Amino acid sequence: MLAAGALAPPVVTRVAFDGPVPSERTLTDRLTVRFPRTARVIFALGIWLTTPRSAIRRDGLRRVLRSGWAAAPRKDWELMFVRYSPEVIWEIPEEFQTLGFAASYRGHAGLVQGLEQFSEAFESWEILPARALDFGDRVLALGRFRGKARASGVEWEQKFSQLVTLQRGLVARDRFFYSWGQGLKAVGLDPDDWT
Repeated sequence: MLAAGALAPPVVTRVAFDGPVPSERTLTDRLTVRFPRTARVIFALGIWLTTPRSAIRRDGLRRVLRSGWAAAPRKDWELMFVRYSPEVIWEIPEEFQTLGFAASYRGHAGLVQGLEQFSEAFESWEILPARALDFGDRVLALGRFRGKARASGVEWEQKFSQLVTLQRGLVARDRFFYSWGQGLKAVGLDPDDWT
């Protein structure tokens, strides 16, 4: 059910990995890095020319989310930067700010700084997508975070969400949340309908 001020109902796409998280680039990832301008044009046209209900768009969204969520823990900046605006703003939830993270990071250098800080805090970590809610120019991805803290060795897993805003086919704003509920509320959806 949509809350007051919510966007039109999203198109939901399953984006979970069919096996383990890839530890290396896929063929599509390698082509994306080899031809970044072409990849950006294809992605921008795919967003512009298709609707969230389009099978082509849903397949592309599935591939991009899987690729991006696999690239972050292995620090594959080159692949990530193909999809992120040079002026991207990455917003961090309050729960992580208490651990010394900034409220936001700006640009590619800021994205690297924040993700490097994340990698320092965790000996190992991965993000596992489950589904994506496509609103057109914004996508809310729901998944799980699994990690092992470097200092304590404590392993933990929890729900995680990421809201990206797209401009000209690139991620211009990236907000991540400590729960599905926070992400769902950010787009005006009732979390009780999604748990």
